[in-house]
Amino acid sequence: MNDIISNFNTIINKLHSSIKTEGYQMLDEISNIDTSIFEKEPLKTLYSKDNIDNLMLIISCFIIAIIIYYAIKCLINLYSDTSIENIYFFIIKIIVISILSLNSFTICKQIININYLFCDTISCFLEEISGKKLDYEFLDENISNLEEFFKSVDKVSINGIKDSIICTYIISLIIFFSIRYVTILLCIIFSPIAFFSLILSSKKFLFYTWEKIFLVNLIIQCVNKIIIFIPVVSKSEKEIYSSILIGSAFIMFKLNKLVGDIKFYGQNK
Repeated sequence: MNDIISNFNTIINKLHSSIKTEGYQMLDEISNIDTSIFEKEPLKTLYSKDNIDNLMLIISCFIIAIIIYYAIKCLINLYSDTSIENIYFFIIKIIVISILSLNSFTICKQIININYLFCDTISCFLEEISGKKLDYEFLDENISNLEEFFKSVDKVSINGIKDSIICTYIISLIIFFSIRYVTILLCIIFSPIAFFSLILSSKKFLFYTWEKIFLVNLIIQCVNKIIIFIPVVSKSEKEIYSSILIGSAFIMFKLNKLVGDIKFYGQNK
């Protein structure tokens, strides 16, 4: 039995060492999203002048199609009692929404920048209070020292169990943050369509769903910093520290899982 536990510990220790060299750096990169996302593919190509011009051409075609559709409705309205949108309101709406749609990438970039600055301010403030850097490597250090939590486990297997928890936790976070990163990327790519959907009343729910997905996935960046901060300032509370740390890790895990679940966003009508 001791040989099995020893081999298990060896495998887990190697996996843990591999994660420690790359995992935490990857987590910091994909969890803290800033405007540098526009300097990476595929946004780097999409945000180029040529593709922006192509986007303008496509949106112009959609605008022409909407105008033709409205003109046909006006003609039908002449011979029927069907209600139709006020022409002045329609013109103002189509101009405003077209401008928003054409500048959707820039709007997304500014929203990401504001969110990053806000999160950075919170992070600096919390680091000033705690005197510790708020990153995921700090959690690894503290989980590894949870001797009280593992006191009922024999000393032979304790290291393997702790390393298993850390590896599972970090791998899970990498998966969920990767999903979040791709989700934000897709939100940016489809932002012109999301803004343009506001023109048609029956399609407005597309914009509201897009808005919720985009903003919630950005805000989680600040929330995670606060979750990390809680066990940092609670380290002196020896009696409840183990519960706080494990609870914080569990909350972060469940929160990221919830954000990654498309059912969470529902459908706005």
